[in-house]
Amino acid sequence: MRAMKNIIGIVTLTLISTFTVTAQTEIGVRTGVAFNNSNISGVVGDFLPDTRSHIGYSLGIYADIAMNRSFSFRPEIGYTSKGFSMSQGTNFDLLGLDIPVGVRAETSMKYIETLALLKYKVGSGPVRFFVEAGPGIGYATSAYLQPKATLILEFNLPEVDINLSGDTYNRTDVTAHVGTGVEFDTGQGMIGASIRYSHGLANVLKDPVIDTRITNQSINLGVSYGYRF
Repeated sequence: MRAMKNIIGIVTLTLISTFTVTAQTEIGVRTGVAFNNSNISGVVGDFLPDTRSHIGYSLGIYADIAMNRSFSFRPEIGYTSKGFSMSQGTNFDLLGLDIPVGVRAETSMKYIETLALLKYKVGSGPVRFFVEAGPGIGYATSAYLQPKATLILEFNLPEVDINLSGDTYNRTDVTAHVGTGVEFDTGQGMIGASIRYSHGLANVLKDPVIDTRITNQSINLGVSYGYRF
């Protein structure tokens, strides 16, 4: 926990200090929708129900610090939702009607996440394309399980909070990010659109008793607006 606070503090100071570091600094916000899934491995993973994507979100602030005409350093700090969904169901015949019956469980974890991206821009004029890549680290602040049942119609069952303080869960998620996008120069600021792939490098759940390991994966579609100083 102390290490995560130190990382957040360093990134926050970086964002603040960039106001005076260079005239080629852009401060902005980025929001997006994430299609999350989890890689479940181990013996139990082979017998689990079908997994589906979990739709989450992200919201954060960033600094785009120019190093030269092509390269820039882009630290970010934000709040993001990750998770996955598991489902199991069947159909049965009732008086000639095909009736769906099943259960689905959506797991959602909320993270404070920091990224340190290296960005490369190509093109000239008001429109520029870019690629970016770098590591990230997140700290899970909360998590819950939302069970759903299907009997013709789907309805929610009571939500269950997940205890992240136990030995089974790892609050810290180390990730690698790669993305591409486009930016539009508006004069004093930049409007951007991007797509990123995030790959978890740490097990967010590791249970040696039942040999189950879970890592996060996601594709994030985002838009941003930055103001140049």
